[in-house]
Amino acid sequence: MNIVKWISENEITLLVEEQSVLEEFGDYSIKYYKHPKVGSRVSDKYFYIRYKSNVKYSSGPYEFPDNPVLESLCTILSKLDFVFWGTFKTEIAPLHFMESMQRKNKIDKSFLYIEAGEDVVKSSKLENA
Repeated sequence: MNIVKWISENEITLLVEEQSVLEEFGDYSIKYYKHPKVGSRVSDKYFYIRYKSNVKYSSGPYEFPDNPVLESLCTILSKLDFVFWGTFKTEIAPLHFMESMQRKNKIDKSFLYIEAGEDVVKSSKLENA
């Protein structure tokens, strides 16, 4: 299972179990890194995608401004069957970003997600289906 663990202002943190998916990033001109932009966490399973956007990732809990660069990257990751992590309700998670994109009709397909503390991957429900 490959998971989008965190999204920050300029970086997406990925937990990659099936590293063959990294080869597909080239098809989308996505460059990935073994080291985070800030910090020193290094693991054979963690990879980082850096992106440049002049848009803040989140302006508050469950509030996500339009961010075409991040939206495009997350759409591609969803297409590659990445699972979006849902942390505890007090934190802003990749799952919440994807739900926001669905509510705004920026994606018209379901996406995979997993809630913190659960073992079962679920598929989002399309609100407008």
